[in-house]
Amino acid sequence: MQSKKKIFFLNLDLKQKMAGIELSALNRTKLFSSHLNIEPIFLTIGFNNTIFKDKEHVIVSNRASKNLSSMSIYDYFLDTHNIKNEKTSDRNINHYRLLPVEQEPSDIRMYDPKGNLIGFCRRHKDDLSLSYINYFNKIGKVFRRETYDSRGIIIKTELIDAKNNDEDIMQDLYHRANGSIGIIKSSTVKKNVASLHFIQLIDKNNAFVAHFENENDFIEYWLTDIIKNNPDAIFFVDRCNEFQNIIINAKNKIKNQIKIFSVLHGTHTGGDVFGGPTNGWYKTTMENKDKLDGIIVLTEIQKKDIEMRYGSGNYYVIPHSYDINLNSAPLSKRAKNKIVYIARFSPEKKHELAIEIFKKVIEKRPETELHFYGYGNLEVENKVKGLINEFNLKEKCIVHEFDQNVDAIYQSASLSILTSDTEGFCMGILESLSNGCPVISYNIKYGPSELIKDGINGYLIPPFNLDEFSEKIIEVLDNEALHASLISSAPKTVENFSHKNIANKWASII
Repeated sequence: MQSKKKIFFLNLDLKQKMAGIELSALNRTKLFSSHLNIEPIFLTIGFNNTIFKDKEHVIVSNRASKNLSSMSIYDYFLDTHNIKNEKTSDRNINHYRLLPVEQEPSDIRMYDPKGNLIGFCRRHKDDLSLSYINYFNKIGKVFRRETYDSRGIIIKTELIDAKNNDEDIMQDLYHRANGSIGIIKSSTVKKNVASLHFIQLIDKNNAFVAHFENENDFIEYWLTDIIKNNPDAIFFVDRCNEFQNIIINAKNKIKNQIKIFSVLHGTHTGGDVFGGPTNGWYKTTMENKDKLDGIIVLTEIQKKDIEMRYGSGNYYVIPHSYDINLNSAPLSKRAKNKIVYIARFSPEKKHELAIEIFKKVIEKRPETELHFYGYGNLEVENKVKGLINEFNLKEKCIVHEFDQNVDAIYQSASLSILTSDTEGFCMGILESLSNGCPVISYNIKYGPSELIKDGINGYLIPPFNLDEFSEKIIEVLDNEALHASLISSAPKTVENFSHKNIANKWASII
């Protein structure tokens, strides 16, 4: 089908490393492009000087549509999204005396002819292009920073007026490609905490356009302008906490025919789904459910729980989808003793339970390995590494940096696990099964029970039984016939979650 309506996905940022919400929304662009003949526009509000390089990366790594259309709030007002994504030229710093930093050779210190340190260059390690330059005053404090995008264009200048050791007055000047200023932000930074004073928009003729006292008003102005130019657009709000009230307010100002759907990527409550407090991420969504054209949830179970808790409404069940690999590798082509857990480092993922389970497994199967892949909360990551050291598991329990090529990871492993205490769906389970990697997971809300079929593509374990979980891992790894059967069956069990099959559900609401 072909839709003339513009469709927008509202998210925080577009990076090489992103949270599951953004990754799921980017994955959705593939479905819309391939099966609905629609190229949605991925809208973001985060400032990211490598966004053009990051966009290329997610496309090449097959995390998004090959024709991904994206635009940040900064691209919109600085008109940088229409510039070709090609290298221009870095600022010429060769007239300074340049010395690489010993600890990080990609970084450079800049000296004047008298030997005074006047600047510091941070360069990207992959291609040595400039990221930013700090300029120092006579007492060695930074008074100006120039930030460059991946095409070598100066896109932001930060002017810093240091009042004392704890407080700086910041003026952030955001530039168009020709160097003119389009956005001004003024703030105070005290003990690394910024307090915004105002935001101003400046047009191409250097004339004042608008003044905002907070980020939300700035974002609302942006969305209002988009709505004016696209009166019958459809907005899918993936980041409900950040956008919900703002997009509703913007629609009310224009009073046109746009549609707003909010997508719940997690549980709607904290703790008990019937009596616990509404999850802060979705509080404004549930309070304004009658002002929306629909709320999209990922499982039938969550839809029923929401109806029991909040009453009737326009709720739609549209699960995540994925490229199902029906020709995934058999057990004989996999590392038979390799278990993987791919998840960001975050408290709800309960990595510590996975380590405790693995400790029990390795007592009986010392040849087994557990591989973590992820990024995120540094405190959680350090806690994971600390437990690994405490249990003397360094040789068998390995923490890797996040790898975009999750398909290759799942294809190499013979089993994946999930020890979270809560999920909205768990894209990781679908990715694993789609690549023929069986999953053992705690039977939590929401997602595992709709994807995992006991004894067919994995196993569900009562939360949070460590013994039963470890025993089931051992049973699978010790029984080659069972193990091979789980691997062979896994992709077939999730064919209903292919992009093609889920596309019809999206088509029904647009």
